[in-house]
Amino acid sequence: MNKQPLLLCVSIFLILVLVVTGLVVTRRFGGRSSLDLDYDAEVDVENVGNVTAATLWDLHRDIKTKNKFKIYLFQVLNPQAVLEGENPELKEAGPFAYNQKKTRVTLGIYEESDTVRYKDHVTYHFNQAESKGNDSDIVTIINMPWVGLAQEVSRMSAFSRFIVMAIVSRYSESVFMTRPVGELLFGGFYHELISTFSGITGETYMPNNTFGFLYGRNDTFLDSREVNLGLKNPLHFGHTRKWKGLKEMEWWSRPNSDDSDWFDEESSEDKHKNTCNQISESSDWSLFHPGINKEEYLSVFADDLCRNLKLSFEKEVNLQGVKGYRFTVPRSEYGNPKNHPENSCYCTQPGEDMEDCPHDGVYQINACQKAASVLISHPHFYNGDKTYLQNVKGLNPKLEHHQTFIDIEPITGQVLRYAKRAQVNLHLRPLKSITEFNKVPNMIFPVMWTEETAEMDDDALVELKAKLAGKKFTFSGFQPPVLVNHLGFMSSDSERSRFWMGVTGGLLILPVGLVGLFLALKGTNWSSKFSHPNDTEGVEFTEMLTEGQTSTEIV
Repeated sequence: MNKQPLLLCVSIFLILVLVVTGLVVTRRFGGRSSLDLDYDAEVDVENVGNVTAATLWDLHRDIKTKNKFKIYLFQVLNPQAVLEGENPELKEAGPFAYNQKKTRVTLGIYEESDTVRYKDHVTYHFNQAESKGNDSDIVTIINMPWVGLAQEVSRMSAFSRFIVMAIVSRYSESVFMTRPVGELLFGGFYHELISTFSGITGETYMPNNTFGFLYGRNDTFLDSREVNLGLKNPLHFGHTRKWKGLKEMEWWSRPNSDDSDWFDEESSEDKHKNTCNQISESSDWSLFHPGINKEEYLSVFADDLCRNLKLSFEKEVNLQGVKGYRFTVPRSEYGNPKNHPENSCYCTQPGEDMEDCPHDGVYQINACQKAASVLISHPHFYNGDKTYLQNVKGLNPKLEHHQTFIDIEPITGQVLRYAKRAQVNLHLRPLKSITEFNKVPNMIFPVMWTEETAEMDDDALVELKAKLAGKKFTFSGFQPPVLVNHLGFMSSDSERSRFWMGVTGGLLILPVGLVGLFLALKGTNWSSKFSHPNDTEGVEFTEMLTEGQTSTEIV
């Protein structure tokens, strides 16, 4: 029995197995495992050397998004009852919606450090169509300036407190105030009591002694940032190097580090102080490196919140046909320091054994703001300790309305949309030295919350779709990280091990198939393939091959 045909078939089969295995391995693990997309990307790196920091920055300078800003005020329905010690009954007033426009102004581009420095100019225009009410509406909310000032006064010596209260008594301030929405937001109103108190202490508590949640924030520049452009290391693209000229924040530090036995011994005070004050690896919510994967944490610097926020992958999303990864703020970010020691630096008034730190879902902001009793949380205490909800009526936390998130197209790192949401609260507590505060409940009192959203506009989305569909990205905005991604961004060790197992298996199959093919070809009588019993030309052709003549000699 002639075994050559069988050997030939087996060899070809093994080589086909190798080819198919290679295709599967490349498609499954060659950068797709972490991205899990329906397309493969190739990268054109021919012009990498010709790209400058200026040309790369031009691609990211214009913010092509639709931006909205909404604010909600917590109207107090039973102010007199609260003064008698009852829990407040609140009703959400709003939203008061604004169209937000951001224009990025470049201050300097630095080739040597691979950075750019810029400021965002922001304007707000009232959007009546998306608002529930208007800025002339009258609301009753907690008197944030007076409550904060009263708590400062309560900490003074008896003599100083007597003098200050003698002055304060000339003003008709109350725990609650009734004002037009416009004054409470961007308009602001002159606060005589704060002006007088500022004159006594020499401290500036408010710009122009004027109170308004957003006073002085319209048609203005945000603080300057210097960020990495990623020319030297694309994975550093968008990382903040400096904010307001600072390499790190200066106000957060961990208290009671010497005598707290609950703290993890493997973590040092300096480590957590640096973590809380860190700026260097954070983004400004708009610039992220290409090749995002599900296992990494994204760091964003929220200057209004005076801190970094760590975001983790939650789920895959889709925006008009473009796949993205959603990253959200995990519960641990606002966790109580006893259970999450890394948050200890955010508790600025801890007590002896951290017993005075807020529960889960709330943190103090007084270290960077001159507002000792102000605390930050998610809206409606979403993801917060249940006791906060038990102390107030009228709140209803919901993920879809109160979660902070960001959706990113993972190959390019471009932001598809985000929602930044935060609530401002006051620590209201009884004060024996001030009559009006004698009976008020001891609680975290919601004041207002804001929602800033951005979504890639239609033209930018069409352009992004076209680039993704083209399956070939140039340095301009996409650059070598996509190439690195084919092996460098596999999402886990197990996937990397399976990749190399596939490669090893393919390499073992290859020599077996080649040897079998060689033996099969060597034993085959090729003369029968080119001759026929009645074909003399075929015989001559076979004889010429046997004698070693070439095809050119035949011709």
